[in-house]
Amino acid sequence: MSEAPKVGDDGLVSEPLPIPAALQCLPMEVGGLKKHTVVYSCLDAAGQSLAVGSEQGYVWVVDLSTGRLTRELNDFKGTVVAAVRLNITHDHIAYGMTDGTLRVESITKHTLKKYTIRKRDGHPVNALVWSQDGSYLYCGYASGRILQFHFDFEEGVMEATPVLECGSPVVQLSASRQLLLISTLARTWLLETDSGRVTQVGTRDRKPGGFGGCFSPSGGVAYLARPGLRVWTADGTGKVQMTSKFRDSLASSRLPSIPTHTWSVSPAQFSDSWQFSLVYPLLSRLIVTLQERTLWVLDPENIAVVGAMTVEHPITAIATSGSCIYVLCGGVGRPLVRLSVHPAIVRADAAASESRQQVEVDSGQSTLKDEGESKAVSTESCRVDELTGASEVEVPGCESPAGERGEREPPGLDASVLAGTSGGTDATPASKAESFELQSLQSSPDKSPEEESGSQQKPSAKPRPTPELLLEGMKVELRELREMTVLKPALDKLSGLFYAKIVGDKPRGAPGGQAGD
Repeated sequence: MSEAPKVGDDGLVSEPLPIPAALQCLPMEVGGLKKHTVVYSCLDAAGQSLAVGSEQGYVWVVDLSTGRLTRELNDFKGTVVAAVRLNITHDHIAYGMTDGTLRVESITKHTLKKYTIRKRDGHPVNALVWSQDGSYLYCGYASGRILQFHFDFEEGVMEATPVLECGSPVVQLSASRQLLLISTLARTWLLETDSGRVTQVGTRDRKPGGFGGCFSPSGGVAYLARPGLRVWTADGTGKVQMTSKFRDSLASSRLPSIPTHTWSVSPAQFSDSWQFSLVYPLLSRLIVTLQERTLWVLDPENIAVVGAMTVEHPITAIATSGSCIYVLCGGVGRPLVRLSVHPAIVRADAAASESRQQVEVDSGQSTLKDEGESKAVSTESCRVDELTGASEVEVPGCESPAGERGEREPPGLDASVLAGTSGGTDATPASKAESFELQSLQSSPDKSPEEESGSQQKPSAKPRPTPELLLEGMKVELRELREMTVLKPALDKLSGLFYAKIVGDKPRGAPGGQAGD
């Protein structure tokens, strides 16, 4: 029985045989009578599809399952294709050009509508990414602008919206759930696409450079390249959780090699000029990054090098899908190579991912249990006031506006309402709270105060108390609350409303009265 492979062994990432026919169907020349050698510029892989762009303006879509070339897109001949992204959810493709032109069209049906966006300023398209549901496309330009395009492919409608001006050329985009990770030459931003909130990842600016970043396939964390052969691991709020320093690992005398059958590769020899650049996710916890002619497969969690290789010519682009890495290289006979992770590493990664998910589920159940206990405690601490029918709830961990833990706000009332001031942005919830309060007091004009508090006894069972006695009782019950300056206006108002309910007069300060208008 052979020993299981481990990190540090050669061949954990390699080019498997046989070489897929899909990688050999790409044309080497284009044109009519006058042929031009194709120079490939970008690629993307998703599911069973592979898309490759070229400097001649051509884009090819390949079906990896059949090895067939399914589409050739050539409406922009002579313009360099800078970025390409597949949308397998809706069977569409997006590709951007160096002159700022953006095209979105179907990869299966020729008759469907094509969307063409031309920018007047002509800034090149640097990066593209689709949202997880495939209905939004984000485009990053060399000017630093980020545009969002919303597509309704059934209706043939597109809506464009500017979402951010980064002030520095966009290097890479990555999307996960409702988050967009934006890497520029100067810094990295995290954009919440539903709210528009923008957060800088990390608190310090770094030196300018083409350092990219990506989300893990699960979307739980983001990996960001940093100067000095470092990788940041950040959470969904942009907070850096871990810094993986790979300099010592890469400077070791021997790195695990990545053998190929197509290209001539050499062991990666450490250089002081090495820097990570763009970052691509692989499986659930590995990443792929590169610099010029060198490619690395890294494990940020364990700060381990899974594989490394150096090729003769510059690496043009990289795409990852599942356990496969597609590498595009210029100046060679066959420019495209598919690398694959060893099955043992794939199984170990799947087991680790399942274990992490189970921990998250257990943590979530524990949180729900704690919340349930807190709610039970809060329910027990509720006291229904017999006079007003309002509930007083003590919420653990909250403080009053005055900063004293012994003072509490009645639920549903904003601090600005209690203080008698307009709360600016809190005006809307304050109005809701006030209307709810009035409805609770005016909902049953023919009922007595005992019926309002939930009592089933008839009003005739007891002699009806006079308004003066009821108000005196309210003063006794609410004496401590009236001493709080922040609550006094609201309680005075509440007392007046209750008095009006009994004697039938409109209180001062109530809606419709002179003081309340």
